[in-house]
Amino acid sequence: MTNVSQIQDCLPATVLRRRAGRFNWLIPESFRDARWLDQLEQPALLLQPPAQPLKPATMLRREVVRVRLDDTTTGEVVVKRFAPHGFVKTIKWSLRVAPALRAFHLARQIATLGFLTPATIAAGERRVWGLLRESFLLTRFIAGANPLHQVNATCTDRQRRVGIVCGLARLYAALHDEGFFHHDPSQSNFLVVPQPDGRDAIALIDLDGLRRRRKMNLSNSVRDLQRLLRRGRIPRRERAWFIVSYARSRKPTVSARRLVRLIGPAPAQATFPHCALDDNSLPETTS
Repeated sequence: MTNVSQIQDCLPATVLRRRAGRFNWLIPESFRDARWLDQLEQPALLLQPPAQPLKPATMLRREVVRVRLDDTTTGEVVVKRFAPHGFVKTIKWSLRVAPALRAFHLARQIATLGFLTPATIAAGERRVWGLLRESFLLTRFIAGANPLHQVNATCTDRQRRVGIVCGLARLYAALHDEGFFHHDPSQSNFLVVPQPDGRDAIALIDLDGLRRRRKMNLSNSVRDLQRLLRRGRIPRRERAWFIVSYARSRKPTVSARRLVRLIGPAPAQATFPHCALDDNSLPETTS
């Protein structure tokens, strides 16, 4: 089992800037003497075998692999590569903070607020004449954890499923209380982490879709919940558990009945082909 403390290492007060080959890197001070720093001169080599692919590369040119670094104190890490696809995307990315650097800063920010997210190891970018060509993000690999979509597709333990969906609801309530919303709530962006006490913690991964508003009012919160529930692939009864748990977890609490009206009806059960259970297999929610 993985303990929460293993996910959320103490954040060092200082981030070092380091030049390695053609890359500029941000590295927590605790890794200043790590043996693997020389590998950052050519980070693309980290993507090659024996690295284990975790996601296929997409049209956005994102590659994600699991690899063991040559350092017993660091161990296994997840390496994510971002590269713009096409001239227009290159220009747009070049005018902003590199995706890997943004995710690095955001992960540290949300960790200080108490959210679970894999510890950041390093983030680097390569620019040519000011144009962003690629960026890399390294985070700690969490052993024993699985993406939410895998758990949803295989778990038939009703009690565990309810605990997970309520944990996701509490996570969303806390995000909204802090002014965050999720523009890309794919189930692959949430990690289910078994705990020693038998429960599950929900960690945020792939932070590309996480945004912050100056103020998250109820209307903004409802739109964010609708976006999650549309893509959530969960049965109606789990949806009810989610809404009740979310309503009770907000500060201040909100009416679950009002949320149900604002969010609207659930789509047909046929839209949930990747769920291991149907409505009849789930316990009733409380009012």
